Amino acid sequence: SDSCPVVDPDQGPGGQAALAFDGVDDYVAIPPFDATGPAMTIAAWIRSSSFATGDQRFISKTTGTTTFWSLGINAAALRFHLMTGTSTTTLDGGTLQQNVWYHAVATYDGAMMRLYLDGVEVGSTAATGPIAAGAAVPVSIGRNPAGSGSNYLQGAIDDLRVFAHALGAADVAA
Repeated sequence: SDSCPVVDPDQGPGGQAALAFDGVDDYVAIPPFDATGPAMTIAAWIRSSSFATGDQRFISKTTGTTTFWSLGINAAALRFHLMTGTSTTTLDGGTLQQNVWYHAVATYDGAMMRLYLDGVEVGSTAATGPIAAGAAVPVSIGRNPAGSGSNYLQGAIDDLRVFAHALGAADVAA
């Protein structure tokens, strides 16, 4: 990464450590991996300190103008991008407030994309097909790799997880 996020021991929900991002150049680069198969879940504790113009990504698998999958925000709305086949579907849902911790979850079960905030479903849309693969495409935490400087996250992330299956509503609520 250009600049590594700070680990602040008092930053996370409940007082545990979290990664804090400055909105300028902090991000975490992860080697490429695919969420293969017909389903996935992205879950994390998130807190945004600024609602900048454009997508701010908590986690993103993006190259050029192609987004394979991501969880982030656009203005004050939670946003989930997912490419199945050759088309990307975008789902927005919920309204976030600045400097408030939320448990955000995005799921895809092969037929529906869903967004949850603090265990409550805040959006859904139909999408079908296997999740598109991009073996050479890296994953970034805290930025949209295809965007400009305004696409760096200003906020914090804790307990980020990516699953190769869709969590059900009861599991998300728990």
